[in-house]
Amino acid sequence: MLHDPDFLFLDEPTIGLDVVAKEQIRQFIRRINRTHGKTVILTTHDMGDIEKLCDRVIVIDKGRIMYDGGLDALKRRYAADSVIAADVRGTVRDRARLQAAGAKRVEAKGGAVTITFDPARTTAAAIVGELLRSNEVRDFSVILMKFNHIWFSNVIIGLIVLLVSLRELGISLGAADVIWLVVTLACGVMILSGLIIMIGTLSFRFIRAGSMGQRIFFTFAEFIRYPITIYPKAIQLLLTAVPFAFINFYPAHLFLDRSGGGTFAPALRYGGPAVAVVTLALGVALWNAGIRRYQSTGS
Repeated sequence: MLHDPDFLFLDEPTIGLDVVAKEQIRQFIRRINRTHGKTVILTTHDMGDIEKLCDRVIVIDKGRIMYDGGLDALKRRYAADSVIAADVRGTVRDRARLQAAGAKRVEAKGGAVTITFDPARTTAAAIVGELLRSNEVRDFSVILMKFNHIWFSNVIIGLIVLLVSLRELGISLGAADVIWLVVTLACGVMILSGLIIMIGTLSFRFIRAGSMGQRIFFTFAEFIRYPITIYPKAIQLLLTAVPFAFINFYPAHLFLDRSGGGTFAPALRYGGPAVAVVTLALGVALWNAGIRRYQSTGS
């Protein structure tokens, strides 16, 4: 700012900052924009930065502009309903007031209340305010919901590739095979979830945990993209011991009815459920341990 530029380009201006420092940076950006008339262009993945600072939002994916417009229009276009889950004493009262505040649905079972609302039309604060006004609320949480069309398209493409591959390989799946395929997919979700949670626990101990975790995660993921036979024997043994192997390597050998040629014990082809439970449980245990020892506002 020493040379008083008319345009200021900022790349992730609040990344790695604690809550107080982050808010101070945002206030500074707002001040130079509104008081001094400076145009600020920033790149960020922090929705808090966008909501508090930006009048115009441009979403870029792989070099293509996917959206260019206001923040409210962006929310209306891509955001879906959000949910407030609350625990109230007794039965929920004054449902009409909740609906007047913007609640689309109010479902209650005993003291457990679930309120669905459109964040583009009302706010969680308005709903919670009405809930607190008429009920004794012991606890509540807000769950932001969003439909990811990219995820859905990936699932469709994956199913198509699976069906074509089965046909080309001449493999027919019986009822037991289909059940085991569903179990394998569920195990894959549990294993990946456990690994992601473990990577998240690095943030309790290391400042630059994000890049460290991504290197660990994606390095192993990159290895298993290729046939294991192209690697030296030591690498083969290592890759068959990591949880990733129970997502695709062992299931593939099971469905193709291959023993592994002595690389591994054939019984490992059925090890997915056990590894999934252990991986997810270990991830949750490490996360809870990290929460108990965490004392900083962190980065």
